[in-house]
Amino acid sequence: CAVATSLGYWLEFLAMLLVMRHARAYRSLRLFAALEAPAWPVLRELLRLGAPIAGSLLSEGGLFVAAAFLMGGMSATAAAAHQIALNYCTFTFMIPLAFSGATTIYVGQLLGAGKAAAARFAGAVGIGCCAAVMLVAAGSMALFNEPIADLYTRDAQVQTLAASLLLVAALAVFGGWLVSSP
Repeated sequence: CAVATSLGYWLEFLAMLLVMRHARAYRSLRLFAALEAPAWPVLRELLRLGAPIAGSLLSEGGLFVAAAFLMGGMSATAAAAHQIALNYCTFTFMIPLAFSGATTIYVGQLLGAGKAAAARFAGAVGIGCCAAVMLVAAGSMALFNEPIADLYTRDAQVQTLAASLLLVAALAVFGGWLVSSP
């Protein structure tokens, strides 16, 4: 899986590179006409701003991978149930992640335009939207844990364990909301 995924990503990169280099739509941009030396002060500032976000996403992803390794050492039932809970949690996590990315971009545009009050309001609305989605996700996992597990499999043992793991995930999502809410 790792080799196939890596190969797929490299082929995707090469395809995008070829399109950007040869497609008519990108020719006027002259993307590869001249390469400049890195602007180290700008890169340091970007790293200073982005490192906490990257660290947060890396630690969260790392925890999911670590849990998958631990589950893999258990039974096939446990691994299947974990995969169900992980898949549903990942699905629900993508929505607030998208909201947060869009909010960050919009707040940055407003700040760049010198509209600090509007940026503050947009940031608060974005945080509110993310919190609302997290609460709905936690509620759906808590209230509909069994029907969600039923969507994935007909194996009764896997369903039971997956439903339990979805309850734990609901608590984690709700706890994350409590910790991250302003």
